[in-house]
Amino acid sequence: MRFESRLQIVLKNNVAKSNAMLPPMLIQPLIENAINHGIRNSGRKGIIHVDLIQENDLLSVIVEDNGVGRAAAQENRNHAHKGMGLSIIRRRLDLLNDKYHTKVHELIYTDLFENGNPSGTKVVMNLLVTTKETD
Repeated sequence: MRFESRLQIVLKNNVAKSNAMLPPMLIQPLIENAINHGIRNSGRKGIIHVDLIQENDLLSVIVEDNGVGRAAAQENRNHAHKGMGLSIIRRRLDLLNDKYHTKVHELIYTDLFENGNPSGTKVVMNLLVTTKETD
């Protein structure tokens, strides 16, 4: 709310099953990273798209920002700060892969470009759909 005039978050939920379970605190670090590393230093209004898409038993959480991109974010990074968000997410996805004997749970990063210039980052997190009845 404090970024009201500088930040817009667009949420699209295309999940078919209303009882699909998503492990807690998996999306928040992705949005936080988009703000802190991508949008904060961009000098323009930030837009973050969060899309939830389900195809059969696969849930994709897509977080896309219009920030400075990963290369510029790395240059601007405070090297004294050791963020744990992504490593915690990766570890949790590894545990889910072990639990369900799969390799479906993953994070995929894509650098976005417009006219050859960095224009943001897209992160896709894939998860198996579990429900209260089956888990």
